[in-house]
Amino acid sequence: MKTLINEKSYLKIKFKLVFKIIIIFFVVLKNLLISTRKLRKSQKIFIAYRGFAHTIIDVMAFFELFPEKSIVIILGEFDSLAPSFNQRNPAFPMYLGNDKVITINTKPNFGDSGLWIWAQISKKILKLTLVFLGNKNAVIYNDSRYITKRASLNFMSMSLKVPHKNAEVLFKELENSHKLAGVGHMIGHEILFMKKYNIRNLNQIYQYSGKIDNAILRKMNKDPYACLLIRDKKQYKNILIESYYIDAIKFLLSKGFSTVLLGDTVRILELLKKERREIQQSILNLYMYNYTKTQVLSFISAANCKFALGDAGGAWSLLKIFNKPGLLINGSTANLIDSVESLPKKWVTEKTGLEVLDADRIFNDLFFSEFISKKSDVDKNRVLQKDNGKTFILDAIYQYVNSESFDNPRTMQHEVLKNFPQNKYLQLAKNCTYSNQYFKRLRF
Repeated sequence: MKTLINEKSYLKIKFKLVFKIIIIFFVVLKNLLISTRKLRKSQKIFIAYRGFAHTIIDVMAFFELFPEKSIVIILGEFDSLAPSFNQRNPAFPMYLGNDKVITINTKPNFGDSGLWIWAQISKKILKLTLVFLGNKNAVIYNDSRYITKRASLNFMSMSLKVPHKNAEVLFKELENSHKLAGVGHMIGHEILFMKKYNIRNLNQIYQYSGKIDNAILRKMNKDPYACLLIRDKKQYKNILIESYYIDAIKFLLSKGFSTVLLGDTVRILELLKKERREIQQSILNLYMYNYTKTQVLSFISAANCKFALGDAGGAWSLLKIFNKPGLLINGSTANLIDSVESLPKKWVTEKTGLEVLDADRIFNDLFFSEFISKKSDVDKNRVLQKDNGKTFILDAIYQYVNSESFDNPRTMQHEVLKNFPQNKYLQLAKNCTYSNQYFKRLRF
C-alpha cells in the first residue's frame, strides 16, 4: 500500500513537471515569434531573470558591454503586487525601449525556483528560433555572474589603471574574501555600484507619464524633492513608527524639499495619512494606488530627484543607474555607491554589548561581512551587526542636507586609503565616502 502511494506521488510530480514544461514552451514560443524582427537583427541576447534590483544592474552592464545589435529578454511577473524574487517592475521595459527588450510574463510561476526553469527552457527555444530565422551566429547569455564579472573587470582595469589580467587576479581575490564573509550577493554586482553609468534617454518612459496625475508631475517639475528609501522589516510591528522616516520627511519639508517614497512603502504610507495636511502634501506619491503608475513614477522620480536617502535595499539600484547622490543608511561597511555617502550599521560585541570602533578590524576581517556565524566562539569576541539608533541617523541626515553634501563630489577619506592600502576594493570606491558622523567615531 505504501509503495502504491509513493508511486502515485511520483507520477503526480512527474505530471506537474511535464505540464509546467508544456506551458512554458508555448508561452515563450509565442513571445519569441511575435518578436522575430528584433531577433533577426540581434547579435547578443541576454536572458535576465533575477530579482528586479539585480536585473537593473545586470542589464545595464550587458548594454554597456554590447551596446550594438543587442537585446534583453526579461522573465518575470509583471502584474504581481507582492515584492518577491519572481516579480518584475513593468516600467523597466519602458525605460529600456521597445527595440531593446522582449518581456515574457511568467505568471503562473510554479514556486521560487520557477524562473530558473523558465530561463533554461527559454534558452533552448531561443536557439531553435534563431536557427529558424537564419540567425545562427547570435550569442545567448543567461549567466548574470558572467555579465557582471566582465563589466567589473573592465571597470577595475580602467579605474585602477592596471592590465586586464591584473584585474582578473584582483577580482578573484575579492571574490574569495566575499565568499568567506558569507555575503549573499555576487562580488561583480557589488563592484558595479561604484561606477558611473551612461544614462539612457528617458523619452520612452515619458510617453507613459500620462499614467501619473498631472498635479504630481507639475509639482515634481516645479519644486525640488528627495527620494526616501524605505525598508519595512515586517517582523518588527513598530519598526515604522519608531524609525527615522517620518522625522526625516518633516525635516526635508522644513528645508524646502518634497518627498517621493520608494521601496517597501505600503505600511508607511498608511501611517503618514494620519499626519497633518502639510506633511501629507509634501509626499508626492501618498495617494497613488495603481501599481503601474507607481512604477512609472519610481523611474521618473529616481531620474530627476535632487538626492536620495534611506535604508540599504533594492531601490538603490534604480538610483544608481541615474548616478544620483545620496546618503545610504544601515548598509554593511562594504556597501559603497558612487557619489553616495555611507552610514554603515554598527558592529556590537555580543559578550559585552560594546560597539566595535577599531578601524583595523572593521576594514579587514569585518569589511565584507553581513553577519558573523553563530558557530564562532564567544570567547573570540563574536560580534553582531545592528541598525544605528534613530538619533544618530537623524544627525547624519541633518548634516548631509544642511551642508548640501549632495551638491559636492564624493571622495573616499584619505585616512582610510592611507591605512588600508591592501584593500583594493576601497581604491575602487574612490568616488564614494563614509558619513562624517560615522567616520569620526572610528579609532585608527
